[in-house]
Amino acid sequence: MSKSKPVIYFVGIGGASLNGIAQVLVQRGYTVRGSDLVVSSVTEKLTSLGIEVHIGQQAANITNDIDEVVISSAAVSGPGAVEIERALELKIPVHKRTIWWSRLMSEAKYAVAVAGTHGKTTTTAMIGHILAEAGYDPTVLVGGEVPDFSGTVRLGSKDYIVVEADEYDRAFFATRPTIAVITNIDYDHPDTYPTVKEYVAAFRRFARLPKKRRGIVVAFGKDPVLRRALAHWSVAVRWYDLHPIWGQLKLAIPGIHMRRNASAAGIVAHELGVEAAVIKRALRSFKGVGRRFEYIGEVNGIPVYDDYAHHPNELLATIAAARELTKKKIAVVFQPHQRVRTKLFVDEFAAALDGVDSVALLPLFTVAGREEDISITSDDIVRKLHTEAKVIEKKDILDWIKQHPSTDYGLVLFCGAGTISAWMREELDSHRGA
Repeated sequence: MSKSKPVIYFVGIGGASLNGIAQVLVQRGYTVRGSDLVVSSVTEKLTSLGIEVHIGQQAANITNDIDEVVISSAAVSGPGAVEIERALELKIPVHKRTIWWSRLMSEAKYAVAVAGTHGKTTTTAMIGHILAEAGYDPTVLVGGEVPDFSGTVRLGSKDYIVVEADEYDRAFFATRPTIAVITNIDYDHPDTYPTVKEYVAAFRRFARLPKKRRGIVVAFGKDPVLRRALAHWSVAVRWYDLHPIWGQLKLAIPGIHMRRNASAAGIVAHELGVEAAVIKRALRSFKGVGRRFEYIGEVNGIPVYDDYAHHPNELLATIAAARELTKKKIAVVFQPHQRVRTKLFVDEFAAALDGVDSVALLPLFTVAGREEDISITSDDIVRKLHTEAKVIEKKDILDWIKQHPSTDYGLVLFCGAGTISAWMREELDSHRGA
C-alpha cells in the first residue's frame, strides 16, 4: 500500500523560512522531519507539533523512506551539506524551499507574493493580519517573527496564501501570485546580481508572474526605478503611495516607511474585497514584526530598539522613524552585514549615519568561507563620518550606552542583519540580572 502523503525532510528546519513551510505541511497531513545545529524555541515548537528534529546535521539522518529533501540557499555550503550529499547518493530529490512556495500558491484561489528591497516582511505580515481580521483565514509565510501570528507563520486555509518573496538567489521567481506586491527597487544583493540592470530585470520578471493567473501588480508609485521598470506593462498595476484612508492611520510602529507598508497592505486587502473599516481596524491593532523597530528594553533609563536595517536606505528610514519618537538625541549602534555589500555602499552607509548624535559600529558581520578576498572593515565607514563615532566590541556595548545620559538621549537604536540582535539581547539579559 502506498503512502497517502510523502515524507519531507528539511535541512536547517529551524530557519525563518523553512520552519514555516514545515508547519504548513504538517497541518496538511505530510510527515515532516528535519535537522538543525542547535536546540531553539523554534525547534522545540516543531517537536511539539510531532516533527522529528535531529540536533546535529549528519549523513545518518537521511534514510531511504524520505521522499524529498528541502534546503535553503545557504545549506549547500553549510554544515547541512553532508545531508544533501547523502540524499543525492540515495537518489532522493533535493529541492530549494521555493518549490513549496510554487506548490502551495498554485493550490490557492488567491495568492499574494510580496517583494521589494525594503519593507516586504512588514507588508506581508500586515496583509496577513488584515485578512485574518476580515475572517479570510489566510496561510501566511513571513521572514520574521510576527507577534500576531506567534511566530513566522500563520496556519490557515488553502484558499488564501500570503508569502514574503525574497529576491535573493532569485527565489521570488518560484512564486505563483494572483497579486504581486513590489514595495520598491533599491539595488542590493550584489553577490546575486552583479549589476543594477540585472537587479531591476529580476523585478520586471517577477512582475510578469500574475499575468499567468490573470492577476495584478501592486506597486509603490513614487519609486522612479519601479515606475520605469513597469512602464508600458502588460499586467494591470495598482500604484500606491499613502492612501488617504488607511495610509495616514496612527500605527504602533513609527516611520513613513511603515505607513507606506500599511498603504500597500490596505490596497491588497481592498482588491480582495475587504471593507475599508476592517482594514483600518486591523492596521490600528497590528503589533509589528520582530526586529522592525522593536522595543527590547532600556539601559539607565534610555529605551533600546532593535531593527533589521542593513542597507543604507533602510538605515535612513529607521533613523527618521526614531526621530519621530523623541526630540532628544539618539544613539545608533550599527553592524555592517557582509563585505561585498559594505564595500559597494561604504559612502552611502557613512552618509546615512552622519548627523546621528552618537554612533558606534560593531565589527563587520561575515560568513565564514565567503568574501575573504574583499578588503573592507567597519573602520572604513567610521573614517568617512563627521559625527562622533567609533568601532566597539560586543563586550563594550553596555558601557558605551551608559556613557549617554538619559537627560540628553531619548533612545538607542541597534541596526544590522548579523549577530547584533542576539548580542544585544544577551547583554540586556545580563544587565537585568546584575
